[in-house]
Parts: sequence; C-alpha cells; structure tokens
Amino acid sequence: MFVCTLRKRTKFETYVNRNFGYGRRKFGANLNRVIEELNRYIIGWKGYFAKGLRGVRIHKLNAWIIRRLKAFLWCQWKLPKTKVTNLKKLGIEHEEAVKLGNTRKAHWRVSKYRHINYAMPKKMFTQKKGLLLLG
Repeated sequence: MFVCTLRKRTKFETYVNRNFGYGRRKFGANLNRVIEELNRYIIGWKGYFAKGLRGVRIHKLNAWIIRRLKAFLWCQWKLPKTKVTNLKKLGIEHEEAVKLGNTRKAHWRVSKYRHINYAMPKKMFTQKKGLLLLG
C-alpha cells in the first residue's frame, strides 16, 4: 500500500503563498514593491525565530524565497514573446530563450531550470532589488 506523507508548510511559506500568489495581482506588476513588502515580513520573522533557525533550514528557506520570486516573475511575463525578450535581456542566447519562452511547463517547474538560474541569479534579487534573506 502506498502512503503519501505531505510536508507541513511553515508559517512563512503559508504567508508568502497567500500574499504573493502566482495569479494574484495584489501589488500589480512591480517586483520591487513585492520585495519591499516581503522584506518587512522577513525582518520580523527573523527577529522572532532567530534562535530556532540554523544552517540547513535557513538555506532551504532562502532558496525557496528566491525560487518563488523567479516563478513570480515568470508568471508575470505571460506571453512567450515577452518571456523570450526578457530572457535575452538577462543574457540568455536566442535559441535557448525561444525554447524556454515557448515551454509548456508551469512557472514553478521552470523556476529551477539551469538557464533561469543563470539569467536570474541570487544576486539579482539581493543586490540589485534589495531583498533581505534569512541568516
């Protein structure tokens, strides 16, 4: 008999999913505003859970936040033409940008692709956009 065990979401993941959902347009199409709101929550969350968060947990949550923002951006670039244009601006070659832009995979799956990680590195969100991370 196959038993499926689901991992319980943290309060942080629940908050981000509720307020920064893929299809929701709470803050419009402005990534900077989303990051600004997320930073406020991260500061409070970091202060409250500072002692309990160590090592691997922090790394996993940081990776999850970055991947979530990549998926958020990918979802905002609705049309394949927009995806290709933006990927080319971020340094992806034309052929790879066309393949990625026309893929039928969902935004969460695309957010972990190698070319997306190259085009949208962690530095893009932390240094250029001002995202604060845990730890």
